Amino acid sequence: AAFALPAPARPQLLEWALRHAPSVEVDTATDDDRIGSLRWAGTAAPSIAVDTGQPAAYVRTAYTHFAGRLRLQLVYTFWFPARPAERQPDLLAGRLDGLIWRVTLDEHGSPLVYDSIHACGCYHLFFPTEALAARPQRATLDEGLFAPQAAPPLSPGERIVLRVAARTHYLQRVSAQ
Repeated sequence: AAFALPAPARPQLLEWALRHAPSVEVDTATDDDRIGSLRWAGTAAPSIAVDTGQPAAYVRTAYTHFAGRLRLQLVYTFWFPARPAERQPDLLAGRLDGLIWRVTLDEHGSPLVYDSIHACGCYHLFFPTEALAARPQRATLDEGLFAPQAAPPLSPGERIVLRVAARTHYLQRVSAQ
């Protein structure tokens, strides 16, 4: 038998993807701080580049097992042309940089938790909604979840705003607007 995951109908999925898409405010020092779309660059040795003349947010779905149930996740990815070096050597610098924002939904399409991570896999942060209660951390060697703040409650018509730093593209704060 095929592994079947619960999926909302396409119109419902599109409505949720639009409703939960964050607004992104990036401090801009150079063009490397502008969000763009991915494209092929070069002809002799093609590579991926970010076209800041065509800003884009990429969205896809994923699933997680959360609180005993499968939960739909909306995964938004924002690409930057580069993360400039702050010093030499700078192991964090390089071409292409990305920020991923994920929304884990309940069965009614309301957020349970948000999380973000850079495309390199670093700086994983969680932003729980008021629908969740924190559990005490067990004494283990695991680093645990880092939740710098709770997600702000959203009034009708409001959306999450991600404030992003120039150069590093660190997520500075999450607010509602």
